[in-house]
Amino acid sequence: MYAFTAVQTTNDLFAGNQASSGSGLYLAGDGGAQATIRHSTVVSPTLGSGSAIHVAGGTADIFNTIVASHTTGIRQTGGTVNEDHTLFFGNGTDVNSTGGTYSPGSNSLHGQDSHFADPATEDYHIDTESAALDAGAFLGVTSDFDGDARPTNTAQPDAPDMGFDENKSLTVRREISDTMTFGAACARLAFTDTGTLSAVTVQVVYDSPGDPPNFVPLPRYYLITPEGSEPYEATLALCYTQDEFNSSAVGDENQLSACRFDGANWNPYASVVDSGGNVVTALEVSTFSQW
Repeated sequence: MYAFTAVQTTNDLFAGNQASSGSGLYLAGDGGAQATIRHSTVVSPTLGSGSAIHVAGGTADIFNTIVASHTTGIRQTGGTVNEDHTLFFGNGTDVNSTGGTYSPGSNSLHGQDSHFADPATEDYHIDTESAALDAGAFLGVTSDFDGDARPTNTAQPDAPDMGFDENKSLTVRREISDTMTFGAACARLAFTDTGTLSAVTVQVVYDSPGDPPNFVPLPRYYLITPEGSEPYEATLALCYTQDEFNSSAVGDENQLSACRFDGANWNPYASVVDSGGNVVTALEVSTFSQW
């Protein structure tokens, strides 16, 4: 895309394009030119020569975007670049600014794997281990390229996925960190002690294991599988939809509680309810299983 005046791109995929510079976007305008790039993915199936984005003049605002597999991710020879919440992966050089003003934010990711679904078949949707998951900032974009809701994780409503795709898988595996979010599986873990854990997988299912609970359930269950051993401790935020609540026989939303299946019985767990955000948070969790 070559722009001399004004251009805006949202939820767009630029894949396999070739140019000596700016295979996704070349902004060549004067001081009045404006490019706004949001939730876009600029990628090459192999290491593409030249740059993914080239700004020679004007102003480019680049947010919630994935830039991958180019000799240079963003090249700037003039103008102004405002950039944040960008995932750079597999580039020779992420940013090469030799002129103008480059203003990066503090939330971009460098070198963390974008985990595209199948680049060999040009499928650049992100999978459930992508660093782009829940790593963006909410900019008022409420759906993705495919029309899927954005964001999908209501436990993290201000953190959509980066790039043109919002992952909607209900099984998500994440490497261990102090705070972990799980995309469309719609859960959040905040650890006070990670113990020996290396990763956690969260899977949403809709059938109850064992005998049904002896209280009124919502039709959503979470299978949480840790990689590592106890002891560890965290708060666990679990989501539900308003439709799930409305279709249940629960009378008071503030009386909801997270419940844990111990292999034989379901047991209520000390919880805090955010009825506005449709989130129930279990406190001082030290064992994972079915919830």
